[in-house]
Amino acid sequence: MSVSYEDLMRQAAMTAELYLFSALHAVEEARARGYKISDTNSVALVTAFMKAAASDYAVHARIKFEEEHPGLFARL
Repeated sequence: MSVSYEDLMRQAAMTAELYLFSALHAVEEARARGYKISDTNSVALVTAFMKAAASDYAVHARIKFEEEHPGLFARL
């Protein structure tokens, strides 16, 4: 993988933004269809999307690290 950690962080932020707007859109669509979604539940949904974005960064950063330092985790 030939990207920097800074690039991965930027990508994670873009992913988070995409997830945020996707979550907000999903909530609005569900409400438009008559589902009762409280503001508290909307916050929980958006929070879950944000956690997914953070996980996305962590996975790709670990892949990059393992490519740069092969076998290091196996030795720990």
